[in-house]
Amino acid sequence: MGRPAAAPVLTWWANVVTDAGHHGGGPRSAMARDSLRQSDARLSAFLDHLEGLGVLDDVTFLLTADHGFEGSDPTCTGSWTPALDSVGLPYRDEGPGLVYLL
Repeated sequence: MGRPAAAPVLTWWANVVTDAGHHGGGPRSAMARDSLRQSDARLSAFLDHLEGLGVLDDVTFLLTADHGFEGSDPTCTGSWTPALDSVGLPYRDEGPGLVYLL
């Protein structure tokens, strides 16, 4: 995409680098740390591209994650439903990890 007018109104970027690195090497491994550096480099290149097009200030980012690798409380079984319902945000919940903002 070389022209801002050709940009989509909505798109997403699925960066699986960190997930793969942490699954492959385990938390705090060399592979996990390398995957974080690679992810940061890819994001920097993307942001530089948007800035070069002059559209960086016109873009909204929503950052999500599928899980973390640090210790967690297994008794915590919460749901996004109360939070999303309380703000009136339209969404579709398709099951574990698949909440689509409409």
